[in-house]
This record gives sequence, C-alpha cells and structure tokens, in this order.
Amino acid sequence: FAVGEWLYKLGLSQRFIDKISADEDSAKFIAEKQCLGEYDLSELKKMTPGTLGRTYADHMEKYALRADFYSKVSGQNTTVFCMMRLRQTHDLWHVLTGFGTTSPEETGLLAFYTAQNEAPLSPFLMASALVRVAIKDGSQVPATVANIVKGYSLGLKAKQVFALDWQKNWNTPLADLRRQYNITDVNEMRLSA
Repeated sequence: FAVGEWLYKLGLSQRFIDKISADEDSAKFIAEKQCLGEYDLSELKKMTPGTLGRTYADHMEKYALRADFYSKVSGQNTTVFCMMRLRQTHDLWHVLTGFGTTSPEETGLLAFYTAQNEAPLSPFLMASALVRVAIKDGSQVPATVANIVKGYSLGLKAKQVFALDWQKNWNTPLADLRRQYNITDVNEMRLSA
C-alpha cells in the first residue's frame, strides 16, 4: 500500500484513471463515487452455493481473510476513490477470475488488473514478485510467469470489471457473471504454445 501511495504522490496514476474512465459504465461509477457498502459475511454464507455472495464468503473463510484488510487512503479525488475501490474489491476480483491466493496466483490477478486498468502499482508488484520467487524458490518461476500470461490475456478479453456492482449481484450465479463479463475461470484456461 505504501508503494501505491508513493506512486500516486509521484503523479503516476493518470493513465490508470484515463483507462478506467474510457469505459462508459466505469466513468458513471467514478462520477458517483460508489464505494462498496457494508455487508455481513455470515449472511453471504447463507446464500445459494455458486452465487457470487456465497462463493465470496467461502473464499474469505477458506483463506481466513478480513474484508477490511486494506489501509484507507485519505482524500476525495478520483484517483483516491479508484485506489480505494480496487482495495475494497480485491478479493471479489479473486472470486470472479478464479485466481487463488498463492504468490503465483496473486501475480496473475495483478496481470489481470494491469490489462483492465493499468494501475501503476500492479506491474511494479508483478516484477517484484517475479524477482522474489526467482531468488527464494526458482521452482515457482514457471507458475508465476504462466499466471501472468493467463491474467493479462484474461484481462484483455474481459469486459471492464471496475464498475461491477458487486452488492447488487450477491445472488447472481458466479457462472452468469463470468459470462456477462467474458471471463473464463483461470483454472479452465489452457496456454497455447
């Protein structure tokens, strides 16, 4: 988060805002500055299996994650709003794309972000993750690179996800949302040579 805020303070976020704003639905969403509202994971857990809400609650429980893990950024401008929106919805993007939470899978989600919105932090984190696995555990390099390729390809093909109204879609089957946003579950993707 500190690096993201540093990049923002350096003024490197305009491309990110331009990319998101180019999508009509996202531009409207940004103008309204709709943050993710309050929700109760225990209530989402009661939803029908396979819905966005239930799958998200299962994901959060499986990985012992907190919905408010992110640090808040002060300010009210468009860039701050967009940064906060991505932080608030990070684990929902995991659920929508099918990326898990291992280091290679997190890197794949960063590649998806990069293709979708060109946030300056994502490529920085991808590069540092690749260097980290190369130094610490070279056996993870192939999985990391494969996930980067999958994530970027998936992000390019998908409809812009930034303005997805997650809370209005808690009861929507995840498979329907993936079809609507042209997202193939990353676990079903095959890389071609």
